[in-house]
Amino acid sequence: MRNLKKIGLSLALLGMALASCTTAKLTRTASGVTTSYHYAVNLRQLEQHRLRVSVQLPPTRNKQAVFVLPKVVPGIYGTMNFGQYVADFAAFDLQDKPLAVVRQDTNSWAIAEASRLHHLTYTVSQTWEEFSTTKGRVPAFYRSAGSSYHPDSAFVLNYSTFIGYLDGQSALPYQVRFTKPTGFYGASYLTPQPLNDTTDVVQAPTYRELVDAPVLYARPDTAWIQLGSTRVLVALYDAAGKQPYAPVLARSLKTMLEAQRAYLGGTLPVEKYTFLIYYNQHQGAGRLVGDGLEHNHSTLCLLESPDRDNLANYVRGIASHEFFHVVTPLNIHARQIEDYDFRRPIFSEHLWLYEGLTEYETIHMPIREKLETLPEFLATLKSKAKAMSQYDDTLSLTQLSRQVSTRQDQFYNFYLKGTLFNLCLDIKLRELSGGKLGTQELIQLLLRRYGPHKPFVDDQLFDSLTQLTFPQMRDFFRDYLESGKPLPLAETLAKVGMAYDAKDYTISLVDHPTPTQLALRRAWIGQ
Repeated sequence: MRNLKKIGLSLALLGMALASCTTAKLTRTASGVTTSYHYAVNLRQLEQHRLRVSVQLPPTRNKQAVFVLPKVVPGIYGTMNFGQYVADFAAFDLQDKPLAVVRQDTNSWAIAEASRLHHLTYTVSQTWEEFSTTKGRVPAFYRSAGSSYHPDSAFVLNYSTFIGYLDGQSALPYQVRFTKPTGFYGASYLTPQPLNDTTDVVQAPTYRELVDAPVLYARPDTAWIQLGSTRVLVALYDAAGKQPYAPVLARSLKTMLEAQRAYLGGTLPVEKYTFLIYYNQHQGAGRLVGDGLEHNHSTLCLLESPDRDNLANYVRGIASHEFFHVVTPLNIHARQIEDYDFRRPIFSEHLWLYEGLTEYETIHMPIREKLETLPEFLATLKSKAKAMSQYDDTLSLTQLSRQVSTRQDQFYNFYLKGTLFNLCLDIKLRELSGGKLGTQELIQLLLRRYGPHKPFVDDQLFDSLTQLTFPQMRDFFRDYLESGKPLPLAETLAKVGMAYDAKDYTISLVDHPTPTQLALRRAWIGQ
């Protein structure tokens, strides 16, 4: 998604610029013109549970200005329509005279007199209120893309829910000034810089990079993890208001993150990373509810469990998958993701890579790095195969990927068939390479060829993968991704001395594996 760059504006100069502000007016230069977006958001005073938002806009050369909030955001594959939460939208000129506004659709507003447009004001409702309920208009499994306001306890803030841009001008810098409750700390990859006890300022070079860094505002409960040259912040909000627990979570996460670093070759493609965790305790025995959304340098997790004893294991389960996203799609992705269109998104055909490979890494890493036993690994594979049977096994995963926003009923299959396809891919590559090349090594090859700002062309990826591996792989991708053939799971597992029973989805070790089967199994999972 985004690779953030620091903006060369000192805090002292920033304070001078903001000193001219009043609570009623926005930041203005002497001429009333700014070349960036200047937002003001008051977290201390909600208006009937709504945020009041003000923004001074950069000038536009268009005859008509169109202000936009996202329809969809990166990492989410269903329609969000964040404009639905906006009300009281008004536009003004430099003298605070109102301008005519026409709402074009759910997510956009047109202002005809663009040359006079100076600033906007509007209010925004939260997308979800209580994590344990289904209230609100955001699907439960997409809550981590939304925002929630609790002035006495915590704010979960995704910028995409309350901050927008002028159509065609999303690549300009952003400055967001938060007025926050006393004692609150803003945890984020883009750390809010304090001007005083109640005012923070966040800066980002573009809209894309701003929305990539959600914020958790609450009383501080944080801890740091050092992973080689990478620093990881763990920030927790516990709705029960108990003693700080982030250090405990950090210790629990460190073992897993160290294993992920080893799995990825010893280094990570980020220098700083942030886990934002909103935790709500629930009394129901065995009840676990969770949602997580990855970003280039952070993950926002919304979690619910009966008690803290369950929390550490639960966090590891979600955090492992989300953290692997630093590779795909955040460093390896198509142009559709690099040039993301928040208003009219076009989906890449490679969700098998972004979600399927990421989930495969999540279950392959523990057995590879000796964090779990072989029976545990086989039990996980069985659960994936059994769950996959509930979905349409004839669909082309590439076609489904392009149509994912309208085929949400089949979306979860990327975590099932997509995962098991990558298992088959891993074993196939190791078979052809004598054990030397699998998905782990393929990731490193792709990282060297592509990168955070060097995307691949969507319809050329299979040819590129074939060039990096073996000629036989082109038919493999065509058969099991483009044509939608059932996966050769039994045939593939037999190559590593395992028997797959499609009737009850069990996977067992054969009694007398051959030396070739044992060698390929060791190359695949290390045992």
